[in-house]
Amino acid sequence: MQQNFLENKKIAETLTHVFNGTPSIFRYWDEPKENFIDIFISTGCLSPELTAYATIGLSDFPNLVGSNKLDIRVEIIGICLNDSESFANVLSTAAFCIINSQWPCYPTSIFPNILSMYDCSQTMQHLFFTDPFLWEDQLKR
Repeated sequence: MQQNFLENKKIAETLTHVFNGTPSIFRYWDEPKENFIDIFISTGCLSPELTAYATIGLSDFPNLVGSNKLDIRVEIIGICLNDSESFANVLSTAAFCIINSQWPCYPTSIFPNILSMYDCSQTMQHLFFTDPFLWEDQLKR
């Protein structure tokens, strides 16, 4: 557990540096209160009207991808307008889909109806995963 704590602390420090906004971290629990995920929130990321979000600790859990069930550990990041109050719930729900339901997460995967669960968008319903192109260079270290 100490190893995970140190790795997750390094993730939080990296996100603070990369997002360069005002950071905060909130803990979200699944419904049976068996697993939790921390959500890093950084207001003023890239511009004053944007907020960045990221999971911390999702990489502690298996993410089995493909027919050979390759375990690719991931964290999820995203960005949206400041007034999107439910985006942290979107990320935590996506994380629990990986943790509790073993949904595989990789670039080009889609988690259906997660955005519509929280009325985040009038035009989008699903969560689409891609490489973190806005921060790709900073996150490679």
